[in-house]
Amino acid sequence: MIPGMTLQDWFAGQVIAAMLGSDSSFASQRDDNGRLCAIEPTRLANIAKNAYQTAEAMMQARARAAGESG
Repeated sequence: MIPGMTLQDWFAGQVIAAMLGSDSSFASQRDDNGRLCAIEPTRLANIAKNAYQTAEAMMQARARAAGESG
């Protein structure tokens, strides 16, 4: 059961947006409306994996910071 978006999901989404927005190789893979298209599923899976790894690191840093301030 997935009740809704977690903070980690949100972090991962922000990472993906930054990765896709800052990588010029994705500029040529957009349609006339600016939507991404024609990206290999394996590459997308790797992007998602990296985003969640980064999001997990962010969650851990957040927990450490909360522990240091309390």
